[in-house]
Amino acid sequence: MTTAIEIVDTAVKIGLGSVITGISGYFHLKAKNRHEITSSNLAKDKEILKETILKIEHTTELITLFLYSAASNENIKDIEKSKVKLAEAIVASGSASALSNMLGLTELSSRDHTLDLTMIEFYELVVVKGNEMSIAEADNSFNALLKKINSQGEELRPYITSAYRKLSNKK
Repeated sequence: MTTAIEIVDTAVKIGLGSVITGISGYFHLKAKNRHEITSSNLAKDKEILKETILKIEHTTELITLFLYSAASNENIKDIEKSKVKLAEAIVASGSASALSNMLGLTELSSRDHTLDLTMIEFYELVVVKGNEMSIAEADNSFNALLKKINSQGEELRPYITSAYRKLSNKK
């Protein structure tokens, strides 16, 4: 025969088992959710870094297109299109700087910003001051700024690598 004490004992055991299962399930779900959010944020940050790198590459591409167009075309319309490419390069460079700053990658953002300022200086030389300077003076300034842009582009590489490592270690 089953006594009342045995019934209460069984009910308490079942109840405690349910409570323990519920609490452990809650903490497990909470930990899993936290991990998924962290993974999702990391994936988003890496995607933004990838977009930043693509914008830097786009800047370089546009500078190259500008130089090619300016060197090979005598047509005024083509030269004006080249100047537009140069303006697009400045926008891409500034955008890359803003994106890396948004990620909290201050070193990369600072280097991007330096490149952006040099791009603006290059634009001013070509578009604003280009007609006011002698050919020799313009050529010297042009070449000096191109070297500066190229060296700054090369200097960005370790900062990009460091930024990727920083994001990868962020867990």
